[in-house]
Amino acid sequence: MVLAVFCVLSLLALSSGVLVFVVDSMARATFCLLVSFLAVAAMVLMTGLA
Repeated sequence: MVLAVFCVLSLLALSSGVLVFVVDSMARATFCLLVSFLAVAAMVLMTGLA
């Protein structure tokens, strides 16, 4: 279960990171970057590196 959540978070971080450079709107890019940072933060907390 933990591995599945980690994989979903990693795909979310990767896809939203790519969307930062794909979208045309600066506001949408900001929200995509926020989602990417939050997904990476959740992965860091899951691995116990906090």
